[in-house]
Amino acid sequence: KRDKPRISLIFTNNSCESCESCEFVVHFPLKLGKLGFQNWIQYPKMATSPLSSQPQTVPRTLTQHVVGLLRDSILQGKLQGGQVLRQEDLATQLKVSRIPVREALRQLDAEGFVTLNPHHGAVVVSLSAEEVQEIYDIRVALETQALRLALPKFAADTLQQANAILDSIDQEADVARWGELNWQFHAVLYRPALRPRLLAIIKSLHDNVGRYLRLHVALDAHTSTSQQHHRALLAACKKGDIDLAVQILETHLQAASRSLCGRLRPPTNLI
Repeated sequence: KRDKPRISLIFTNNSCESCESCEFVVHFPLKLGKLGFQNWIQYPKMATSPLSSQPQTVPRTLTQHVVGLLRDSILQGKLQGGQVLRQEDLATQLKVSRIPVREALRQLDAEGFVTLNPHHGAVVVSLSAEEVQEIYDIRVALETQALRLALPKFAADTLQQANAILDSIDQEADVARWGELNWQFHAVLYRPALRPRLLAIIKSLHDNVGRYLRLHVALDAHTSTSQQHHRALLAACKKGDIDLAVQILETHLQAASRSLCGRLRPPTNLI
């Protein structure tokens, strides 16, 4: 039998003057049958943006691509607290239409990274010491619960993975990479709880304060204390002592909260 005839449609964002990064192709057979139209969409690989120094892989959607670029730029301090983000400017820089930018800003607003203003675009959120304290209070409640649920379900290699991540942290000198490894360690301990929504909330809270932790806390001093807590936490987990592990985790988070809040609060003038 001959191959089924196929139709190829090319869509181009006219606002970008036939820029290749805005063009995508949809291939589908004449008879789709049970196959949905969206299953045949091939999204393009976007050009590297000035907002990100790392090459980007092909995203699932353009919106998620823009979300990733903007979130990473906020976490890395390229987009700072109080900075205004205008849809038109972002669309031009990223070479996309305003639609994925608008949807990306809405998602970042829901995650707490930006605040939407109908008349002035979006503004990168600046956290006060009080807001950081509140986030850590929530983290203590959620993360200790996640650990309680997860520890009895640890797989045979869970502790090995956590230990390997701690070894990598000991060798890491890059602040941004250290922050990612720090999250990986905690995620490995919480993931066996099989609570994906809980883990997603924790991740969002972790990212929001993590960008300030990397910017304001001296790496050597903080990682030394943090790693002591991590090793003690891992030792308690190896023993299967849930109460001790939860106590160490709470102490760890509270120490990080005090360190960060102390740097965010304005100095007191003694006259």
